[in-house]
Amino acid sequence: MLKKIMNILFLLVLVTIFITGCVPLPHNNILKDQNKAVDNSYEIPSPPPEEDTEQPAIAEKVTYDKTQQVDPLTHPKELIGSWRALSSRIFYDIGGGGALGSGTGRPLEINQDGSWQFGTSAGTWAIEEIKENDWKKWNINSYGPKKKIVLDKWNGDSADGPIEESDSKVDFFWVIYKTGPPTVSSKGQVQAKYGHAN
Repeated sequence: MLKKIMNILFLLVLVTIFITGCVPLPHNNILKDQNKAVDNSYEIPSPPPEEDTEQPAIAEKVTYDKTQQVDPLTHPKELIGSWRALSSRIFYDIGGGGALGSGTGRPLEINQDGSWQFGTSAGTWAIEEIKENDWKKWNINSYGPKKKIVLDKWNGDSADGPIEESDSKVDFFWVIYKTGPPTVSSKGQVQAKYGHAN
């Protein structure tokens, strides 16, 4: 009887050794690789957050002849002077949007010679009649304004927007333009409203 028990124990030892040799325990390197796999797992991108930065920089510096003559019909004196952004919002192409910093510390100068100045950047400006396609481009329903300001070389391209008037005086105008990374997190349209700085 004792001999049978010893034989059974011996067989159990052999089986244990065999199983242990065929199924090795996890190695530290395998665990590290698994951790790396977890760290490198794909994350579903979330929608871009609302922006809270300064108004996008305008990258181009241009010098203009201050003595040149301009057409008073396309460059009315009512626009000449300093203007500040009262509000500024971005509307993303993928949907959603948010407020942008208004940049109130940096005035937009509309000059009599037909040039504009914003910090170290500059371009030319003019007044044009609003066309039906402008409202579609701005994604705004027509609400009365008949004229628009056009700013050439704004944000490396151009910008425009409706002019709001009362009693033949300009109260506000809008600067509407396209922007994208790296200035903001995603492509979209900026709509900034400007009022008199003084």
